[in-house]
Amino acid sequence: MKNLWKELKKYPIVIFFLCFLVIYTIGDCFARAKKYDEYENRNLAQFPRLTWEGLVTNKWTQEYETYVQDQFLLRHEWITVKSFAESLLLRTENNSVIYGEDGYQFYKFSRLNTGTDGVTTQLAQNTEFLARFAARHPGKVNVMLVPSASNILADKLPAGAPILDENPLMDEFFAKVGKTAQVIDVRDAFRANAQDYLYYRTDHHWTTDGAYLAYLAAAEALEAGAFDPAAHTAIEVEGFTGTNYNKSLKHNTEEDVLKYYELDNTLTIKQLLPDGSELSADEGGLYDPEKLEIRDKYAMFLRGNNGYSTIEGSADNGRRILVIKDSYANCFVPFLTADYEQIDVVDLRFWKYNVETLMELFDYDEVLVLYNFQTFTTETTLFYLNAMVNEN
Repeated sequence: MKNLWKELKKYPIVIFFLCFLVIYTIGDCFARAKKYDEYENRNLAQFPRLTWEGLVTNKWTQEYETYVQDQFLLRHEWITVKSFAESLLLRTENNSVIYGEDGYQFYKFSRLNTGTDGVTTQLAQNTEFLARFAARHPGKVNVMLVPSASNILADKLPAGAPILDENPLMDEFFAKVGKTAQVIDVRDAFRANAQDYLYYRTDHHWTTDGAYLAYLAAAEALEAGAFDPAAHTAIEVEGFTGTNYNKSLKHNTEEDVLKYYELDNTLTIKQLLPDGSELSADEGGLYDPEKLEIRDKYAMFLRGNNGYSTIEGSADNGRRILVIKDSYANCFVPFLTADYEQIDVVDLRFWKYNVETLMELFDYDEVLVLYNFQTFTTETTLFYLNAMVNEN
């Protein structure tokens, strides 16, 4: 043992590394698992339940691997170190985020997810769900599938970046859904204005300016367009870093500016029972200013993602629209207040009931389905569009 120690003392780096591994392993074992990651704005994997079936099918091993990756001690500090090392090596990617020109960071969207049926893609399943829903409500359903930043700003991607080409997939989607719904394709408008600040550099969302450009593109389809930005005060909030930065933790990231318009419309977040009866209601404004003090500033729009909420519009025309959406719609919906007397908003990730109940209760004039393309290809809740519906 003494001889071994004498030999080891000749290699202090080895001693340091071994001590570090032991201390780190002990610390990792005793660290409490976190439930939520404010950097990546998502729930973290928890220790999976051990079952015989899970072991045999290898499902438990995969879930455990995800758990270890999510709960790794000092995970974000290691990502920061890795990001700095990658930049020294002039690499253009870290933690599934690709670095582009002008400070843009793009999510590495390289393949389509397999759907819940285990055979077709989630995109194909969701397209079918949406087409069936629109067929039951002819003349009412409008669909806007928003291109991702990597699509419109492809010239800012590094050469050979492993990004899936959305365009043929979007063409196929619009062709199929367009048979039963009115489609709103904003790609041409966005390409023509690609030099403008349409997408955040550090986040996967579009900016308020991008949402307004889409609003103008949708004006004819929705018989809308009354919102006038010049008639409202624009508030700009500096120091915003979004989900892509939170994944990459790039050390020299250029922060974004978040903008919104002062509006006094009332938004009521409601909890409804399956039959549509109201269980509770939380009335407030369109925005949650307290969210501007936290990392996820985008959550201030519509006071975050809520299952079901209603907004009192400024128009006195009796028109009522249902918006079925992901978070891309959160900074888009305020523009609709100038065109509708009431706007109902549903996020299927948090609305666990049949959408047809709302359609029957409120007889909407229009329905707008608004998703970002990448989100739409991974969303697993669109079956609620047709839940408990007999289409025979």
